[in-house]
Amino acid sequence: MHAFRLSLISALIWAVGFSVPARAAATVEWPHPGYDAEDSYYNPHESAINRSTIGHLTRRWTVQLRKQAACAGFSAPLVAAGRVIATDQYGISAYNESTGAASWHFDWPDPVGTETPSMAVDGATLIAATTDCFSQSDPDGTIVALDLATGRVRWRVTSDAPAFSLVVDKGMAVVWGESPSDERATVAYRVADGKVAWRKAGYQSANVSADGRLLLTDTHQTSAVSISTGVPLWTRSGYWQAKAATPAGDRFLVTNGQSLSAIGAASGAVLWTARGGSNDLLATDGRRVFAWSAG
Repeated sequence: MHAFRLSLISALIWAVGFSVPARAAATVEWPHPGYDAEDSYYNPHESAINRSTIGHLTRRWTVQLRKQAACAGFSAPLVAAGRVIATDQYGISAYNESTGAASWHFDWPDPVGTETPSMAVDGATLIAATTDCFSQSDPDGTIVALDLATGRVRWRVTSDAPAFSLVVDKGMAVVWGESPSDERATVAYRVADGKVAWRKAGYQSANVSADGRLLLTDTHQTSAVSISTGVPLWTRSGYWQAKAATPAGDRFLVTNGQSLSAIGAASGAVLWTARGGSNDLLATDGRRVFAWSAG
């Protein structure tokens, strides 16, 4: 999975061996793991990399990420505000997009005992959510906001429960977690100051927001809530886990473990179902869905 996703982002980071139009160079960013809060893996502003030019990609620069014996590892990088942001085994590092020169480094207080974080950019703020790796029965979570330009900590909060996923949209950072010692819960923090905006006990979320709509699931039903307020918008019976949403935010792509379905983000109505299409590796441009297959 990681190799597939890293290859999508690498196409934006590494320079191309042909002339890149100024307009495309100025607008290409990758601020979320799947490009946008919808996790669509579709960048509508990219025009330089296509079928005819992909074979001419050349490497512009390479950096060695910081290494040590640690729980943390290396994840697909983000690109925003002229910087490439990457996780490493000490924390998080930012590099100049054009030259690869280091812009800043952030270290976890205990990097050896910290899991690889999930990250997303909101304006001038980088949000990272992680979990300690020393306890299987009672792990804790940490959510930190860093200044994108300097790496300075803007705020940091810790939680009794681990942080298993992160989605950042509409000025909110939402995580969920559970452990043998902590009840399942989804919690929304304000990006501006780290204050808790709302909390839903017993519900699991995913790293997908459909234009501010977030799917929450328990054992027998799925609800859409406003990411800003946590107010329920609709509820349907059955367990649906969001894997992506269309770039316009009008549809969720969800799975129940056996099939892939598209549901209306505003109503929860099932629009179509592909039996046996359950897949974690998805991309959509709003007209088509691209899914990885081993066959």
